[in-house]
Amino acid sequence: MVNDPFFELGEMPILFKVIPALVVLLFVVIIGTVLYRLIKNVSSPKEVVLATLIDKNAATRWNGETSYTDYMLIFEDKHGKRIALDVNRKVFSQLVIGDSGRLTYQGSWFKDFERVA
Repeated sequence: MVNDPFFELGEMPILFKVIPALVVLLFVVIIGTVLYRLIKNVSSPKEVVLATLIDKNAATRWNGETSYTDYMLIFEDKHGKRIALDVNRKVFSQLVIGDSGRLTYQGSWFKDFERVA
């Protein structure tokens, strides 16, 4: 029997029990969050509103030697409600602040934007 604070009654070290449990818990939380967002967006109705693009944001993050850029457009509908949606680079580059038109989105998913003159 080992008289060590990391051992409990001569069994495996406590850390060999706690760390795997924490890893599993973290995995479950991440998967749960992803599934929650997916289900929430899929179950949301597709909405079409008249809106104006009021802001554009591009945020670059680094992961070692690789960089990733996230693109976000912020629209405002005729009632003053602001809608922030992540988009791809192509959509981001095609729109200009002040553009008005029909915005189609589902939950937090951008679907389409058609300019209206």
